[in-house]
Amino acid sequence: MKKNAYALAGKKSIFNLVALMIIASGGAALADNTAVVPAQYANTEPGGEIGEAINGYQSTTGEALQYVISGADMAGLAGQTLTGLAFRLSDTYDPSLPQISYSDYTIELSPYSGGALSDTFDNYLVNPVTVQSGPFTFDAGAFPTGATGSTPNGFGDFITFQNDYSYSGGNLLVTIFHTQPTVAGNVSYWSADAYSASISTIIGHSDTATTSSTTVGVAPVTEFTTQALNSNGTPAVPEPSSLGLLGTGAVATFGFLRRNRKA
Repeated sequence: MKKNAYALAGKKSIFNLVALMIIASGGAALADNTAVVPAQYANTEPGGEIGEAINGYQSTTGEALQYVISGADMAGLAGQTLTGLAFRLSDTYDPSLPQISYSDYTIELSPYSGGALSDTFDNYLVNPVTVQSGPFTFDAGAFPTGATGSTPNGFGDFITFQNDYSYSGGNLLVTIFHTQPTVAGNVSYWSADAYSASISTIIGHSDTATTSSTTVGVAPVTEFTTQALNSNGTPAVPEPSSLGLLGTGAVATFGFLRRNRKA
């Protein structure tokens, strides 16, 4: 009896250890890589705002927005694939938002080597990649509020790309077309946090605009999710971490113990 009791206690201890090993390994495996551009505004409010990234300001037919992120601000992301992006609310217009829905939210990314943007959206598109297209919804409360002093709001939910974008370096052109958002209740105007950009941003007050009607000197602070690339440009598969290997071994041990327990 004592022998069986000791064996059972030993098995329980091993099962508990296995559970802890699996839990520990799982958290590390799901971590995302993120990068804020420009990096100096990751935790600092730049003091600008631009409505068109998420709101349909000055229009009842949606918005078109085109802005350039300089290669200097993207330097740390060269050789990676961009898998999603997010915006945050300006501290000036940051109500608690209900669900926000668009019948279409389209994002195109492409290299950019020109000077100032012209009034025509297609003039500087070079092999653009449509990374997002079609209906999109932000859940209620997707955009954190509570900015204080120079501390900005947190970033909202990520728009995960349908098609990833391989970024090799240089200036990045971001083009967004979205329909007028549908919002429940009477919510006041809101806008994205923005910084003074080196190249002016162009805006068209329609989701089908081909030319801009407004030019502004700010661009939205943007956060990207990323994945490293191999030398041939394909997405790299990260090597298993020590915790990941531990988790794999734990699962194997768990299966072995179950088989022996039944026996």
